[in-house]
Amino acid sequence: MDGGKSEITNSITMLCFICVNCFHRHLLTGLGAYCYIVWGIWLRHCLNGQQDEYQLVWPRLFSLPEIVSVKRQSVANGSIPNGSSKKLA
Repeated sequence: MDGGKSEITNSITMLCFICVNCFHRHLLTGLGAYCYIVWGIWLRHCLNGQQDEYQLVWPRLFSLPEIVSVKRQSVANGSIPNGSSKKLA
């Protein structure tokens, strides 16, 4: 009877290992897809000429990226704080 109990224990252990392995695989796939989608949205803003209005914030490699709307601050002489200048009409 000990042989049957050992087989069940081995089967349960193997099943748990497979489930954990699949969970990590799907979790990492989801995180990778999220990063790719956020980067694609930011790239679309850049290609549409809105790169000054949005910023891709990704502080560390092991954190999730996000797109943040940048608020412009006007300066007395009309220049933009980052040093670039707009063509005035």
